[in-house]
Amino acid sequence: MSIARQIKTANTNYTDAITKLVGSLEEKIASLPDNPRITRLGSSPRCFTMSSRDLGNNWSVEHHDFKLQYGHIIEAIQKNKDNALNVVCNAIATGKIRIGVGETKHTLALHDDVVKHLVGLWREIWAVEK
Repeated sequence: MSIARQIKTANTNYTDAITKLVGSLEEKIASLPDNPRITRLGSSPRCFTMSSRDLGNNWSVEHHDFKLQYGHIIEAIQKNKDNALNVVCNAIATGKIRIGVGETKHTLALHDDVVKHLVGLWREIWAVEK
């Protein structure tokens, strides 16, 4: 087999492996716990109720919708699969994620509990087997 073909095969194997691992990471993020202070309404994933006393200082719907925030993190990972772990690490370190495109791009402050769930996932994926 020529060197060029070996390199092409190695690149394909690398891409396949990264795609599989990133998919596993995305599944783990999507399965993180939802906000226990909200009640989702029917089958609509974006409709929910919550007590006003649980709003704190941030009344943004995005701030209290954990599943939406996880979705934004997954979107950021999909845009940058080779640096998927950096996306998660930066979200943990800053407590923020960049969302949107072009003129609608803005920074979303993650809920403290979302960051805590990401920290737990981070510890899980870096756990050393004994």
